[in-house]
Amino acid sequence: MPRSTFERGKSNTTFVGRRIGAQLKRLREEAGVDMPDLDRSGFMSRQTLWRLESGQGPYSEVKVRALCGRYGAEPDQMYKLLEMTERWRENSFHEPYGTRFGLYLETEQEAREIVAVHETVINGLLQTRDYHRGLCELIPPLTNADREIELRAQRQSLFFERDDASLTVVMDESALTQRVGSSSVMAEQIRHLRRIASLPNVDIRFIPSNKAHQAMIYGAFTLMKIDDTETVIYMESFNGSNWVSDARIVERYKRVADSIIAAGTTDIREGTA
Repeated sequence: MPRSTFERGKSNTTFVGRRIGAQLKRLREEAGVDMPDLDRSGFMSRQTLWRLESGQGPYSEVKVRALCGRYGAEPDQMYKLLEMTERWRENSFHEPYGTRFGLYLETEQEAREIVAVHETVINGLLQTRDYHRGLCELIPPLTNADREIELRAQRQSLFFERDDASLTVVMDESALTQRVGSSSVMAEQIRHLRRIASLPNVDIRFIPSNKAHQAMIYGAFTLMKIDDTETVIYMESFNGSNWVSDARIVERYKRVADSIIAAGTTDIREGTA
């Protein structure tokens, strides 16, 4: 028996498409709107709605705006969806999302397992406010650095309030030895790392500078396991960022991550700062 349109699977979608679809479905359910109602009223066919909510697409600004208006979405919710829609690419293994960070933050808050490897600065979830401020001073002037720092703190609070997620971070040893801000800022940052490392769902490791490892070839990336069926890889560069959701490629990165984790040490040395 041939598969119907409504039975098409994940292989027909991209990660960004699935995130758009999940958010549209959430907005519809929160608004108490049923698919059949929209179909009968002529607003949008049930088949089109199913394709949009399941990640199939195709997505357009007109459709997203119409649905957001029908569901009474907040402006910021619609803006995020329009940003993702703009960068949606059907059937792409590497899914560009530009330089905006919204999709990453939302995925981070839903992921059950996060593994970040080969970072040369302290991971964002582990940074103190003063360390983050020191990093902000190294980039072009921000319109509101205090707001960025507050948002980072809120991001950390949301993640560490959860009891259903684990975090593994493997950093280059230089993250401990390269001073950001003053000596006192680094000293407090390292004390903070020790406190966070004591949490049962956190594993912080460092790769000694005199030890060869696979990250020297593959570079930095973040593996995010959302559930038993969805794991994605996030990679960031100066020009933007990429999401990789193809299962074959993700499996390859998992093996690399395991190797890099094994190469790391949990010793946060005294006097590093």
